[in-house]
Amino acid sequence: MPSKSPAQVLLEKADKKANSSTGWFSSSSAKWEEAGDLYQQAANSFKLEKLFKEAGDCFAREAECREQCKEDSEAANAWWNAAKAYKRGYPQQAIDALTQTITFLTKGGRFRQAADREKEIGQIYLQENNDLRKACDSYERAAEWYAQEDATATANACWKDAADLHADLEEYPQAIARYQEVANHSLGSALTKYSVKEYWLRAGLCALAMNDPVTARRSAATYASQDVTFASTRESKFLMALIEAMEAGDIEAYTGAVVEYDQVTKLDNWKTNLVFFHLSPPPLAEMCRFVIYKGTSPVQLSHLLTRPCHSIINQAFDSRLRLDRRRPMNGDGFGVGWYDSVYDEELGAQPCIFTSVTPAWNNINLTRLAEKIKSPLVFGHVRATTAGSLSLDNCHPFVHGKLMFMHNGGIADFHLIKRKLQSQLPDLAFDMVQGNTDSEWAFALFLSKLPDPNATTFSSQTLRKAMLDTIASLNTFAEEAGITEPSLMNFCVTDGDTVIATRYISSRKDEAASLWFSSGTTFSEYADGGHYKMSKADKRENIIMVASEPLTFERADWMEIKTNTMVVITPKMNFLQIPIIDQFYVAPSDPNSARTIEFAREKGLLMPRKALSSP
Repeated sequence: MPSKSPAQVLLEKADKKANSSTGWFSSSSAKWEEAGDLYQQAANSFKLEKLFKEAGDCFAREAECREQCKEDSEAANAWWNAAKAYKRGYPQQAIDALTQTITFLTKGGRFRQAADREKEIGQIYLQENNDLRKACDSYERAAEWYAQEDATATANACWKDAADLHADLEEYPQAIARYQEVANHSLGSALTKYSVKEYWLRAGLCALAMNDPVTARRSAATYASQDVTFASTRESKFLMALIEAMEAGDIEAYTGAVVEYDQVTKLDNWKTNLVFFHLSPPPLAEMCRFVIYKGTSPVQLSHLLTRPCHSIINQAFDSRLRLDRRRPMNGDGFGVGWYDSVYDEELGAQPCIFTSVTPAWNNINLTRLAEKIKSPLVFGHVRATTAGSLSLDNCHPFVHGKLMFMHNGGIADFHLIKRKLQSQLPDLAFDMVQGNTDSEWAFALFLSKLPDPNATTFSSQTLRKAMLDTIASLNTFAEEAGITEPSLMNFCVTDGDTVIATRYISSRKDEAASLWFSSGTTFSEYADGGHYKMSKADKRENIIMVASEPLTFERADWMEIKTNTMVVITPKMNFLQIPIIDQFYVAPSDPNSARTIEFAREKGLLMPRKALSSP
């Protein structure tokens, strides 16, 4: 029989004390105080063992003991400690514990601290549960309490977050009212007056999202009367350009104004979604693009990233995936990963990574580096997302040891399976995750499928099996959660020798996000303007490229990878296409093998062959 851990021993002592009867000469209060102390010790011991659910449970029991002793302040603190433990993978329990904390704080008149905890609840609803409505309610409640305590700046920040969420929920009149309220509060202070133009711009964009340029124009005039400097700001000029283009029904002028503004002042993901909202519904999945290069000789990164006429940087700005040709932008960050041409023991085998939250087309450092770096294996990724915040932690590729990982697509209703996925991970994989995207959690799941994620070498079969197991687990999680929408899983991983990529969708009738490949002996520019072509001097494959979209408009150079197929590039440059045979596999001989493009097209993730033409 295995020995009990110190935490389990303390928990048993605490339970025994809590369930004991009081004697003639001992008080009930003393019993609960001693039990509470023991539960606290057990909780801290469980935290040392990284058993956060058990730690949270013990802190909750401690809080109940403090309540029995009428120690409301200590009970509130214990519930808060429980919440902090539960936040490590147990969001609903964390919310429940924070709610208990707030009850005691408001009872004691500590509304500033209660507002802090309510704000935490809003963050959990937003980041972990993806429940925008409840997050919005929590931010507004926190803002009211901050305002009561004269914490005006913090209250305004919460009102602004609530306004953003009202807009995300398409409750534009409420969003406009909140933005205007925050702006009015900010006008009275020299420290906050500078932010007013941002709030007014957001309010104006909300009016345009309602297809109401009249309200937007009237509001802009009101803002200019409140602050005479507003009309001369870039925000005001941008807003007026959009209003005039909408009134004229001129889509080219509208998108031109967006591009011009974005080249100087980066449009965040929220604004990008809103300015295009009236043109078409916002995408439901990450509209990323990636490119993979593996060659027997190193390539200068500029030949992949910047120079070709449809390079990965151009795809960030001029993606051809939407059939209405409205040029959605992939400007929410980018990343490049590469391996050294020659192994250096001092530098190690880990890939080099350069990421940024700026648009790829507007980052001069990327252009400079691409002209000076060569590598035989390169991953490039540009990001446009509606899930996960704009931060370096969320930029692909993700790295662990020798391994590098990217994703294009989206895991459907990920918030419904996130907790189950996390529970399957060993500590190493769980602790690796720094961001909040489904892609990075998928990488963590992939690591958990490897015999040793820290190994210095991996066979092609090991990586291939881990990828298949990852997809199978995600499908199982979705089935158990009752999720019916397909997931788009174009994953790619490499250890510097082998490359594994998938074009996959968890559906028997839909096409997956687009994926193409090109191979040959040389990839070179044959005409000015970034016109490259792949040449084949013999039967050898010296170069293999895989990309969400072709880098050139040379039709003969690019072949489409079939849906639900795994691609393997071996260390010896063999290129294998292997069907992924699972419940979503449909044999080519099956009369129902034809797949529809509608799902991937609605997501903005399909690259049809007919779009392979120059502008």
